[in-house]
Order: sequence, then C-alpha cells, then structure tokens
Amino acid sequence: MDLKIKTEEFMLVVNEYNKIKENSRMVMPDKGCMAVMSKLYFNKEMYSCQLAKELNLSRARLSLIVKNLKNKKYVSSHYHLTDKRKILIRITEE
Repeated sequence: MDLKIKTEEFMLVVNEYNKIKENSRMVMPDKGCMAVMSKLYFNKEMYSCQLAKELNLSRARLSLIVKNLKNKKYVSSHYHLTDKRKILIRITEE
C-alpha cells in the first residue's frame, strides 16, 4: 500500500477522533492507543501478534494498551479456538 494512502487513512481516523472528542469531552489517549485504534478501525479485528508486529510494539506494551482500551469498552479480546496463545482483538461499537 502506498504511503500517501496510509497517511490519508490515518488522517481520517484522527479527524473522526477529534469530532468524537469535541462531542464527548474525552481525555486524549496516548499515541499507542491511537495507533492500535487506527489499525483496528480499518481491519475491524486483528491478532495481537499482528498488531504488535505492524505497530512495532512489544507484546507487554500492547498488552497494557489493550487492557486500557478494554476497560473503556473500545475493544474486546477473544482467544483462538484451537491455539490459546493467539488473542483476537476486535473493535467494538463504542
């Protein structure tokens, strides 16, 4: 995928976030949360190992970000049916 297209997609997410923030007075999340949410916005769901690799995050850092997002009900996580080491992270309607 072209860098220009990825930049445009990311800016769409940032603009959408800014609209939501203005309407709900949300606290600005850290950059890791924004990166994870932008990936999930376009992919709807991804395995945690994919997210960590694509965003260049450690598994521990991603785990903290996902835990934070789960507490806010922005994402949900589900174990793979046959391989319990794989965790599927999905964006929620929230």
